[in-house]
Amino acid sequence: MKRRNFGIGLSVLITALSANLAPAMAQSDYPDRSIDWIIMWSAGGGADTATRIFARYYAEELGQDITVQNVTGAAGSVGYMTARDAEPDGYTLTTALSDLPKYKPLGTPGIDVDDFDIIGSFAVEAPVLVAPTASDIETLEDFVTASQENPGELAIGVTNLGGIHHQPLILLGDALDLDFRVVAHDGTPQVNAALLGGHIDMISSFAQQSLGNVQSGDMRYIAYFGAERMEALPDVPTVSELGYDIIWEHSYGVATPKGASDEVKQTLQTALEAVRENPDFAADLEAAGLSLHVRGPEEYRAELLDTQVQMQRVVEIMQQ
Repeated sequence: MKRRNFGIGLSVLITALSANLAPAMAQSDYPDRSIDWIIMWSAGGGADTATRIFARYYAEELGQDITVQNVTGAAGSVGYMTARDAEPDGYTLTTALSDLPKYKPLGTPGIDVDDFDIIGSFAVEAPVLVAPTASDIETLEDFVTASQENPGELAIGVTNLGGIHHQPLILLGDALDLDFRVVAHDGTPQVNAALLGGHIDMISSFAQQSLGNVQSGDMRYIAYFGAERMEALPDVPTVSELGYDIIWEHSYGVATPKGASDEVKQTLQTALEAVRENPDFAADLEAAGLSLHVRGPEEYRAELLDTQVQMQRVVEIMQQ
């Protein structure tokens, strides 16, 4: 009788252990299939460029293919909400840009930094002012003077109102009491075409998106909103070194829908750290006008929340 009871007890114990271990064993296999990555901006733009460079290295570290999808619309909110509503199983990732904090100050419902588990950051860049070479605007001072002498006449193209390319213009205009028009376009190709077509006077964009036109002699860089000059473009001065205290950088990171398991987050973080330590990755970033940005989960979340405070000031200026 005791032997039979022991046998039953052992059977129950094995069943219980198997039930408890099964999820853990399954989880430890993550990832065991391809991963979807959602970008909220169009192909060829800054977020798309940075993410696709990173995703190539990230896929190697994770040992699975990463399928990048551009889910655009409503100033990036469609992509963020699509990622937010996905299963938090680690098989849907998204680019956590430093424009994620803009939605709360703008009053956009349903998008918040804490709708996502932040894994960390991998790259940073800043907008640069660009003018056509046929223009009389050759320096930042030329632009300031032209804006002051012709209030409301100069038009500057951006990819979306209130976005990363528009925000430093708001701060610059407020600091110097400038009056110029900002014109939104659907994406980088459209804003470049508008500048080359003479429909606008300047653009605020990322360096890589206008590099081909600069190299061909059709456009020129005027000034960079980063904290330091770009290594790839050392002749382009920063706005701050020209005497205007405005630094406006744009970072890129990895995020999952809120609720991912600790195992998934740790796997993603370990792979992220490995990519950031790869010198080939850093070289590819530099070639694209980007710099390495190293922040862990809590540090990058804190940076995004600090950006949210700064964006509140931008929104207040816009509302004025």
